[in-house]
Amino acid sequence: MPSSKTPKKIESPKTNSNLWMITFGDLIMLLLTFFVLLLSMKSLDTKDLKELFLNPSLWGGPQKYSENDLAGNTRDFYGDDKNSIYVENKDALKQIFMMMKEIQTSLPEKDMVTHFEKSIIVEDDPKGVVISFQTEQLFEPGEVTIHPSKINFLNAAGELLKKTTNNILIMGHASSIQPQKAAFKSSWDLTLYRALHVLYYLTANFETLENRLAVGGFGDKKPKFPVTDVENQKKNDRIEFILMKATE
Repeated sequence: MPSSKTPKKIESPKTNSNLWMITFGDLIMLLLTFFVLLLSMKSLDTKDLKELFLNPSLWGGPQKYSENDLAGNTRDFYGDDKNSIYVENKDALKQIFMMMKEIQTSLPEKDMVTHFEKSIIVEDDPKGVVISFQTEQLFEPGEVTIHPSKINFLNAAGELLKKTTNNILIMGHASSIQPQKAAFKSSWDLTLYRALHVLYYLTANFETLENRLAVGGFGDKKPKFPVTDVENQKKNDRIEFILMKATE
């Protein structure tokens, strides 16, 4: 005979429909904290930062400079401020040459520093300070390998550059008249390989420059002097060191 008892109904536990508000409130609080933090970073006073930090790379505030800035680029400044100079204009290079000449070195090395100083053209540029010299100071016509007899000239350049704290762009330029070399299809190749050989030598012999150098080649597309005669063509065959300004 079937039981007359009615089975008890099992009730599911009641849930609080307002629990989501707690999680939402926590999220809003985190967002507010984040925006307050950004605001406080942006409002840091540049003058105060200059007094706190000697290194110019830290003057712009955390949003402007960091180990890797917002664009993912490396820092704009390197080096020991006591022994090096950030070059903002060509006048700063005079200070570096004075530093180099005061160092107790052999007479030939001092003579090479003087020769380097007289053989370069220094100009201010929107990108930074540009040091340029004719490629005959380092290379034989149409060649990309630095001639052994001309290494001292590049050593003088390295001594100068290691006393700066700027990032440095090495750019090769060629005249429109070049000896035909089967290994190079164009003046673009010639200028790039020359710049690369300069980079290889500097990084191998001046360790402090290793993380500050980059290279490029313009071929004969950016002549510095009017292409009117052979002498001007020769002047357009050059290497440039661009001491880059800080990224704004």
